[in-house]
Amino acid sequence: MKCNKCGLIYYNNEKFCKVCGSQLSNDVYYQPNQNNIIYNKPFVPKKTNNLGLIIALVLTCIVYIPIIIFIIFVFIMLSSHKTNYTYNHSYKGTYDCRKELSSNNSATFYLGYDNDFKWSKYNDEENNYISGKYTINSTDYGSNYNDSYDYYKSYSIYLDGMEYVVNGNLQLSDINSDFQMEHIIDDGNQQLILYETQNNTKYICKKR
Repeated sequence: MKCNKCGLIYYNNEKFCKVCGSQLSNDVYYQPNQNNIIYNKPFVPKKTNNLGLIIALVLTCIVYIPIIIFIIFVFIMLSSHKTNYTYNHSYKGTYDCRKELSSNNSATFYLGYDNDFKWSKYNDEENNYISGKYTINSTDYGSNYNDSYDYYKSYSIYLDGMEYVVNGNLQLSDINSDFQMEHIIDDGNQQLILYETQNNTKYICKKR
């Protein structure tokens, strides 16, 4: 050790300088060698115990990671359900329909959210129409077309005509019809393909 005040060097672990009385420091010590070189005392970092921090991080992960995964799962399920519900019910609306081999529209078809329908003559919806309630069920009819469109689903639909008007005159008879219906969405456009099983007639209907 060396006295920082008077410069006297001590080879033993003295606490105070015997000449000037100053407190000796361990920062500088004397190591005798052939060149009498004084070396700085090497710095030894203190060891820190990170075990507590590691345990806290592990417990945090155990508690919060399952919660985060559950929230993400619920969000995905709700998003998927909302998308499926929207597509499954988006067939409802108003369509302009033509027969398969014709280029001109011949009918207007409306499907309501209260299961009400109206099948009317194109551009003459008030004087010639059939209206009533419809019943619809999902089927696998035409399922081989599923990969051809953005969305595809097939149904069987029963039209229970309760009001039948011809040229503005209410008819006494009711008209009921069964259809196989394909709902197609492709590039943002929606259409229905209707197969009337009684008359073997096919209609192509584009949503307005």
